[in-house]
Amino acid sequence: MKANSSNLSVRKSILISLLSAAFLLVLFCQCLMNPAVQSVTNPPKETTSPIGFLALFAGGATTSAAAFQVSGQLKNLNGNSLSGTTLSASSASGSVRNTAVSVTTTTNGAGRFLLNLPIGITKISVMNSSGLVLGSFNLTLSADSVVQTTDSNSQFNVSNIEKHELGVIVTLSSDDSSTVPVPSLISSSPENGNTSVALNGIFQAIFILTFNTDMDSSTINSSTVTVPGRSVSVIANTSREYIATISELSNDTDYVITLSSEIKDLIGNSLSTTTINFRTMLSAMQL
Repeated sequence: MKANSSNLSVRKSILISLLSAAFLLVLFCQCLMNPAVQSVTNPPKETTSPIGFLALFAGGATTSAAAFQVSGQLKNLNGNSLSGTTLSASSASGSVRNTAVSVTTTTNGAGRFLLNLPIGITKISVMNSSGLVLGSFNLTLSADSVVQTTDSNSQFNVSNIEKHELGVIVTLSSDDSSTVPVPSLISSSPENGNTSVALNGIFQAIFILTFNTDMDSSTINSSTVTVPGRSVSVIANTSREYIATISELSNDTDYVITLSSEIKDLIGNSLSTTTINFRTMLSAMQL
């Protein structure tokens, strides 16, 4: 009887253990099915849409995101502001920090504009208020700078390019003042006051004249660059640099080059009359 009682006690203990284990297992399963626990133990996986991937590969509309604001000003080749001009950016649409990438914008009365642009190169087409396409320019934007380049056949100039952080309120100025400086001669080589200007084998002196802005080359010639009693010819090296050749010079002689006020920049601003004094060397030097 004692053995039977002992066996019964063992069986009861095993049964109680099994029931306890089953109860704990049920509780554990219910805990796992709890949404709060599921979010920790089995977080949702991020999926990439095939469409989004294709758009990224092709530069599509779902991938671009504005990184900075860029402001600037447009003027025509005569220096007049291009107001009401439409700028169309080639960057795909998108947004970051709730700031949409600009697709189009219109210049204000002073020709100023503001665009939200992504990092990289954005091509911007320009069309005036009459619907005439004036050309295009590129803005290359990085975290540190913005660089502007204009297509060679464009009928406008871009100036005052600035980069601004997103979220900063940028007020476009209505100031239409010209950003082109008054033309001036910033250097000559040989320099003004040189007392030992060398002559070549045919008694000519060659001067390189450099201006501070793009000049109207048609106004820089033998009529506006003169040396009394001597022959002068002028050719353009760049829009700001000109080469003047002065002939029929003598050794050890003082001369004065005069640049007249008829010389103008591309906007029509006149150069103030400017003189360059020089003296030739004591003896001719073959160059």
